[in-house]
Amino acid sequence: MLRAHYFVFVYGIFIVTYIFAVSATGAAGEDMDENYVKQLLGNLNTSVDPCEDFYAFACGNWAQHYDNDAYVDVPGYMDYEVNKQLLNALLVDRAANKSGIAQQAWHYYGSCVNLNAPALNTFLRYVQQALQFEWPILRADWPRPWQNATHFDWLRVVGGLRAYGLNGIFITQDVNVRFANATQYLLELHAQQPP
Repeated sequence: MLRAHYFVFVYGIFIVTYIFAVSATGAAGEDMDENYVKQLLGNLNTSVDPCEDFYAFACGNWAQHYDNDAYVDVPGYMDYEVNKQLLNALLVDRAANKSGIAQQAWHYYGSCVNLNAPALNTFLRYVQQALQFEWPILRADWPRPWQNATHFDWLRVVGGLRAYGLNGIFITQDVNVRFANATQYLLELHAQQPP
């Protein structure tokens, strides 16, 4: 409980320090800084006790300010924004610099963008044989009843797909060490991020 109070205290100091820093800056950066402060304060959910759930307190109203169809959570939004900045840096570097690394990164990016359709169906046909289950969508007569619909072990299938390097097709799964007890592991299942 005491640690949560420290987080609230540090977060409060951060906000106050930032507000003072904003007031000390010139008029040019003032509007942008005020927007960041408003954004930061707008994400707070003051109806939640920060000692009980600090994340819900600090980011509880985040979803109201962002397109929920494009981002499932804050890390997804951050990932998207970092990728946009990386693309902009890559475009600037391509025009200004002909270095080997920049050109190689540009070729990798171009190969991803120019890919019409991945050969996923062929791969999944092979995997469904190896895992001994069927996917109706891959059959020509897909409306026919699914032969293993009543005894489908989805966890075995997802684990098998991960063994073939497919993670994040339907759900993303991660195995992490439990924070409170390092001798225990957590299986985390996450919704797939929309493209």
